[in-house]
Parts: sequence; C-alpha cells; structure tokens
Amino acid sequence: MLLNGAYILSEKPIILGAGESMLSALNQAALAAKLPKRPVVLSAIMWNKEPWHRLIKILFKTSFDYRNLNLHWLGNTQGEVARLRTIGLKATHLHHNLFCLDTVFTIKPMEKKWDAIYNASLEPYKRIDLAAQIPNLRLVTRSFAQADRAKELGCGHAEINTSWLGRADLAEVLNQAWCALALSAEEGGMVALTEYLLCGLPVVTTPSKGGRDVWYTDYNHIVVEPKAEAVRDAVNYFKNNPRDPERIRWDCLQTMESFRQNYLSLVNSIAGHEAVTMDSLFKDEKAMLSKLVMERDFDELFKSYDGSQFQARHLVGTNSLNPR
Repeated sequence: MLLNGAYILSEKPIILGAGESMLSALNQAALAAKLPKRPVVLSAIMWNKEPWHRLIKILFKTSFDYRNLNLHWLGNTQGEVARLRTIGLKATHLHHNLFCLDTVFTIKPMEKKWDAIYNASLEPYKRIDLAAQIPNLRLVTRSFAQADRAKELGCGHAEINTSWLGRADLAEVLNQAWCALALSAEEGGMVALTEYLLCGLPVVTTPSKGGRDVWYTDYNHIVVEPKAEAVRDAVNYFKNNPRDPERIRWDCLQTMESFRQNYLSLVNSIAGHEAVTMDSLFKDEKAMLSKLVMERDFDELFKSYDGSQFQARHLVGTNSLNPR
C-alpha cells in the first residue's frame, strides 16, 4: 500500500482505502468540505495493535480524532481483529500487503551476488545487528542519508544503497540474493516480507508480533532465535540448500489472491454495488495508481464532491510516486 495518499474505491458512497498515517489529514479534509455523509475509510493498521493500551488509544482516536470519518479497521492478524471488535470497532482481517505490486516484484533470472538481503530502516526495532555475522550482506534502506549507522550496528561490511531505490530497481536487487531477512520482534505486517516472497526469496526470520507470519508456509522460511549466530547459520542453510523460487512466489500469490478477493467483497458490500473489480484495482501498477490521491490533494478533492462524484479528477493518480 502506498502510504502517502488514499485510494478512491467508490465515489457514491465515498469509500477510501488508506494507511492509518493518513487519517488525520483525511479527517480534517472531510470536516472542511462539510460532506453530507462521513466518508468510509478502510484503514490499514501499520503497527501491531493487539496490546490493550494501543487498543484504548485507537478507540479514543476513532471516536474523537477521526470522528469525521466512518472507519473500518483492517487488521493484519485475527487476534488484532478480535480485540478491535471487542472494544466495539468495525474490523476485518485483511493484511495490508495485499497491495504489494506483484507485477513489479517478480522472479528475474539474475546471478546471486549476496548471501542475504535485508530491506529495513536503520532503526533499533529492525535489529540489523543480528545480521552482523553474515559476510556477504546487502542492506536496502529508506534511511540512506544515515547509511553510516550500519557500521554502528556491526554491519559496516554490508553493501548499502546511498540513494533512493525505486520499486523496479529494488526488485532487481532482491533477485540477486539467496535469501532475505526479517529480524524485528514487533512491527506491522512488514511490506518488505511479501516483496521478498514475490521475488521467490526464502526468509530467515525471528519470532515476531504484528502479522508477517500470515504469509509463511512450511517451505518459505526458517524461524531462528534472535542471535547473530543463528541468523548466520540459517542464511548458510538456504545458500547451500536453495529453495524453489517459483513455489515460494506461487504460495504468496495464493495468499494475496484470497486477501484481495475479500477486500473487493468488503468494498462492494459497503458500496451496495460493484464499485471495484480485480482488474480495476489490482491488474497492475497503473491500475493502482489510477485510484490514488496524494495527501496534499485531500482538501481540494473533498471540496470538489458534488454528491455523486469528485469533480477534481485531475488529482487522481500520478506518475511521480516514489517513496512507498
């Protein structure tokens, strides 16, 4: 899911899809536009919400901070959904990685250059230090301006990007590793995890909370203790015992297809008609971008609503999207 905007899923009624970081801006835009009905927003949860103190916070925000929106929360785990429903919120188990671009992240016939790759911000929760004993390591990060921090984390030997990598370039880099890493103890659904699998990479992971395990099969991953030696040994195992990338990708696509079908069913049920189809939303990158409105355009978009459609159609979609 692109996190710097919202997807227009239906115009009558208004149904949008967005990450939770967009809710404040959407709420303010809805208030300023004085819409006759609160727009429905299917909000992806970007960090584990199972702990009760986070549930209380999300209940407060739904009731007050986002009161101009009709929110339906999309949980990455069944447990998250069950707890959200317990406190009276609308919620459905729909993992946000259903928006990963399966037509961009594909298997490519490329020579393997690295033992393992880790696509992660250089933040403590990503536990990059656990990769310190992997001799031939590739790091990809959005924190490229702080690339020197990798040295502080014991990974100064790793190759790391020093400028932004677009999605197509990232897919090529992923295909040059024997396996991929997922080392946090807690986060959200972890977009990078599904991108790994779409490229056919097996994953070395630590136990975690947040929902990335939804994508695991008995073939595509190894769970290890959060110790550098254990991570290193699992990477060596995958390098010496390669997995079938086609099987890994196929299994991932089956999980994605199921989530996407359920997402479409939810949208169309709320709309009361067929507002979106598999092709109109998920056919390829162009289809997804055609539904997207950037955060900076929320105010003008809502103010252009005439009761049945948005008049500011020129705002929808862009060819200049880079960070995801």
